[in-house]
Amino acid sequence: MTGNPEKSVTLICADRLIDGSGREPLARGAVAVQGDRIVAVGESGELAARFPDAARVDYPGATIMPGMVDSHVHVTFSASAVPFEDIQNDGDLTVGLRGAINARDALLAGVTVLRDLGGRGRTTLELRNAIAAGAIPGPRLLVCGRPVTIPNGHCHFLGGWPRACPR
Repeated sequence: MTGNPEKSVTLICADRLIDGSGREPLARGAVAVQGDRIVAVGESGELAARFPDAARVDYPGATIMPGMVDSHVHVTFSASAVPFEDIQNDGDLTVGLRGAINARDALLAGVTVLRDLGGRGRTTLELRNAIAAGAIPGPRLLVCGRPVTIPNGHCHFLGGWPRACPR
């Protein structure tokens, strides 16, 4: 695959490339990126031959690796000593902004997917939509929204279902 000729290709090159397959790291590895898609992965010389007009960005001494996945987060929770109290007492705007900051920080740390297991109201859903629309930076978010729990059960304060115990 040489990619769409309408979009330019950039080769990101480093001393090592870990492809996630379990094989040994590839020396002089590269990733060919076109737009927001990876179109090829391999040895930098081979990819330079496949994409002769590609812009090249070199990172000597660095390693390229697949993005990491964090499969259990509450992206809108604070990192304070009292996160359960913070999420209950802070307004939706504060909760949403905290989520945006936490998502950006995760992305900058190399996390490309976050699986959020419960947020208050629609905050995590709106955060996911804003990231997907490109309005704010962040990893791909897989969110469940409000959690399903028993009355007064785990994370009930997030407004999940059922909301009240039937009598």
